[in-house]
Amino acid sequence: MKILPPLLCLAVMLSASGCGLLYDIGQDADTNRCNRMKLIEDRNACLKRIGPNFEQYERDREKLRRGLSEKPNPPGRQ
Repeated sequence: MKILPPLLCLAVMLSASGCGLLYDIGQDADTNRCNRMKLIEDRNACLKRIGPNFEQYERDREKLRRGLSEKPNPPGRQ
């Protein structure tokens, strides 16, 4: 039974890093699709629609989460 905690830790670490990996794979696929467009205007518009890399996404998400948790309750709500 002593092997279970290290395996559990490994599984948690792999699942957490898997989100970033899947996000990056999706971003790469979107970028490749955009880069295959012939018209430069379409290509640039497509590339602008692609979101930030996973690390930036996580930072923005954390800032938003912290900002929402720091706001006081609106009047009338307890």
